[in-house]
Amino acid sequence: MDNERDDAILLDYLDDKSSMCERRNILTYSYFLDERQQAISLAHFKKEHLNIEFWGGFAGADRRLAVFLPEYLTLDDVVSENQLPLAYVRAEFIESDHLSHRDFLGSLIGAGVRRESIGDILVGDESCDFIVEKSVVPYLMSNLEHIGRTKPKISEITAEELSVPVTKTKTIKDTVASLRLDSIVASGFSMGRDAAASLIKGGKVTLNYLDCIKPDRAVAQGDVISARGRGKCRLTTVGGNTKKGRISVVIDKFV
Repeated sequence: MDNERDDAILLDYLDDKSSMCERRNILTYSYFLDERQQAISLAHFKKEHLNIEFWGGFAGADRRLAVFLPEYLTLDDVVSENQLPLAYVRAEFIESDHLSHRDFLGSLIGAGVRRESIGDILVGDESCDFIVEKSVVPYLMSNLEHIGRTKPKISEITAEELSVPVTKTKTIKDTVASLRLDSIVASGFSMGRDAAASLIKGGKVTLNYLDCIKPDRAVAQGDVISARGRGKCRLTTVGGNTKKGRISVVIDKFV
């Protein structure tokens, strides 16, 4: 019930942003949304035959703003002209400190920054770039003194200076009897189909970031599947049939 209530609040909030854009013919946008919130929002506005765009500071960002555009603007215009309230911050540290995403997120929230104001956190060996709402930068510069036990060097950078880590995946080439969700889960997470079906029925699997408890749900090329405690994978390619009538697939497992 909490999720349903939170989803309803989110969609009411986005409906207000969309209506403001339409009434006043101006650019409007939300706070940062996670992947599930984006999926819910996209389905809602598609059903209402309304347009919604997303941007998180770079192509491939996970956490993004919902963007509503007046007729005279495109998302490319908005991004190239820096019309969204995004700022880019770099924290430099010593490699031996081994700081993680959790360290940075915990320190940002501990410093008083709301989760909705924080976009992607991109951790490297000696620095971490993160994206935040522009309005929090002055506060952040004054209050983010430590990440764990480390005192990093904090500076504001440009979008062009962002250091985006390469996403690491393991490629799985397999054949499946059908493109049912339980078949793809079994292949992508190296388990039996019965175990995959139990995982799905237990509410521990999402399809394109939305809950799905139906093992027979059809999966399409490009779909993303997450399994609690096992990670995330994408059905990258659906090939032809083998001589035995099975379907060739390529799955990228995120590692």
